[in-house]
Amino acid sequence: MNTMQKVNKKEHIVTAALDKLGEQTPIKGKWKVYVSGDADGLLQLNYNKKNYPFAVVLKETLRHDHIATFIKKPKATEPLLVITANIPAGVKKALQEKQINYLEANGNAFIRNGDLLIFIDGKNPAEIEKATANRAFMKTGLKAVFHLLNHPQAVNDNYRKLAADTNIALGNIKYIMDGLREAGFIFDIDKKNIRLKNIAGLLERWLVGYREILRPTLLLGTYTWNKVNNPQHDWKKLDMKKAGCLWGGEPAADILTNYLRPERFQLYTPQHKMQAMRALQILPDAKGEVDLYQQFWLEQHYKDFLDCVPPLLVYTDLLLTDDPRCAEAAQLIYDQYLKAHVEAYQ
Repeated sequence: MNTMQKVNKKEHIVTAALDKLGEQTPIKGKWKVYVSGDADGLLQLNYNKKNYPFAVVLKETLRHDHIATFIKKPKATEPLLVITANIPAGVKKALQEKQINYLEANGNAFIRNGDLLIFIDGKNPAEIEKATANRAFMKTGLKAVFHLLNHPQAVNDNYRKLAADTNIALGNIKYIMDGLREAGFIFDIDKKNIRLKNIAGLLERWLVGYREILRPTLLLGTYTWNKVNNPQHDWKKLDMKKAGCLWGGEPAADILTNYLRPERFQLYTPQHKMQAMRALQILPDAKGEVDLYQQFWLEQHYKDFLDCVPPLLVYTDLLLTDDPRCAEAAQLIYDQYLKAHVEAYQ
């Protein structure tokens, strides 16, 4: 899939955003796709017979770690404008503090260019028409994507082995691999060998899919520590083998980097939730600080990370908190465990 095709798949966000902006203001927009360059396109806003150009970056979702990328981008002739479906409140505040222009699909906007100032907030998240589903990025496909991101060489395994290693029905594997090929993440070396490419792009697709599609189906419940025993302060002493659990997110980041002190505790288990509840002394509480998820990968294919889930999932959990301190820890995890891996498959 070439760059133009990738951008076209996100253009429905631009259309929705400009429609909403036009409903709330007398401003009109003219959109033009870039064939090359760092920006995805050029947007010209017209107000009071005057044109205001912007170099646009399109994102399906926006996270704290994207902000550093925007700041590092080479300065374009036109001011940067980020257009996305919805922006979490914490990320939105950070964009405003860094004076980074944004426009959401619901018409919320923070835009500055010369004498043009637009600030709209408080609109409900927009319902965006989804592009045709790709099986690689649906619930089952995302489990295979996780496996391939961790084991890129497995892309050459036969379908039966892939099915066994991911616990996915054999009949689904072909559709998933076809989906990855269609999305431009599989490269043919020769008639017998293929290779993953653009793992950085595949990682982005994984992050979006995990947040929106897979993770909601994995949540077994939200809990709080039993305040009688109050093990929160000594959580590292808990017997995770007995509990049948692995640490994810914030506690895993603390173990792997010694940088982040967890405020929320993410746990993954292949067992029934009652085993974890008894072993960890956690009680059901919708407002609690402990999130228990169903494990979706086969542990024998991953080395031991000190009672933690694979670093890719730690990184994912951290980024999806939309918390700046977690974004910093996620960068440490990326640099230590993922960066070399990603850069090897451009």
